[in-house]
Amino acid sequence: MQTTTETTNSVLDVFSKLISDAPEASDSQAAPKTAGKASCVRETSGWGNRYITEIELKGEEWLKSFESAKPVVASGGILVLVGLRGPGKTQMAAEIARSGNWPEDKTEYSRADGLIIHRHRTAIYRRAMDIFLDLREASKNHVKSSEKEVLAKLSDCGLLVIDEFQERGETEWENRVIKNLIDKRYASGRPTIIIANLTRKQIFESLGDSIVDRARENGKSIEFNWPSYRQQ
Repeated sequence: MQTTTETTNSVLDVFSKLISDAPEASDSQAAPKTAGKASCVRETSGWGNRYITEIELKGEEWLKSFESAKPVVASGGILVLVGLRGPGKTQMAAEIARSGNWPEDKTEYSRADGLIIHRHRTAIYRRAMDIFLDLREASKNHVKSSEKEVLAKLSDCGLLVIDEFQERGETEWENRVIKNLIDKRYASGRPTIIIANLTRKQIFESLGDSIVDRARENGKSIEFNWPSYRQQ
């Protein structure tokens, strides 16, 4: 009659043989790889489908400019991208946003003792005209807090991309809104990317001296003067 120890050893021997005889998993049977981090380029943040999908990056001048632009955004600076339509200005902003290498959103707290609820990185994309349309829509209810909420969302996100900067009325009100928004982001060390189908001289005139001074202090302007990126 087997002892308890002999029985245990016998069971272990059986399991060992089963394990050794089992076939090795093929690549198709292997455990799935851990998914990468979620992209910051999302439709809910205003990005179109064209930019949500990753593409092959190409073009010597484009890639060189891309490498020079990334550190500006990572350090919280103002990046100005100008030039004719097509050479990849918005695509560059999307790729910078996709990298996630920029400051976090303004942290929100649940209690007075500073307990953090969440810490995120959000890259918001807006056409300049859409910003003003959102503000006008918010003001229809005659509730100032609604307008403040629109601006707070834009000023508190980790990265803000303002496209089609030339498509605005450049009224005194619009100029004040843009200056105030960029000033807040500049003061908090959160980067802003401004995109326009203009020359460098034209965008500087449109932005005004105050914003240009801040851009020169901690930012960079890139003029896209090469062939259309879409046709490469």
